[in-house]
Amino acid sequence: MRVFSQEAIERPHRTWLAAEVFCKHARAIGQVTANASDEETVIAVVRNDLTFGGAWPIPSEDLYWLVPQIEDDEGGWAVIFNARSSVAEISDRCIRFARLAFRHWEVMQRYVKRQSSL
Repeated sequence: MRVFSQEAIERPHRTWLAAEVFCKHARAIGQVTANASDEETVIAVVRNDLTFGGAWPIPSEDLYWLVPQIEDDEGGWAVIFNARSSVAEISDRCIRFARLAFRHWEVMQRYVKRQSSL
């Protein structure tokens, strides 16, 4: 039987909340994607305390090593977007992210409930 840490149990709920923060800041992210060049990718961050950490363009060629560094510096969650992604595309992606996180939360809640009844 697998035992999850409290942090692992809470992570899907916190991810769901973080996805909502991304959704609330879709316009701000869209302003950055609108100004990003074709050689750039936009990274948006929600900090571990569930505050919006910002969005900025980074050279696409540096994506592989910059994203983990940014995640380590900021903590929390990072989502990348293509240059010129529209606000509608960003909102749609954030909504899909929130729905997926919610489903993970539901699965974890069922698991916890099942374990507590044993």
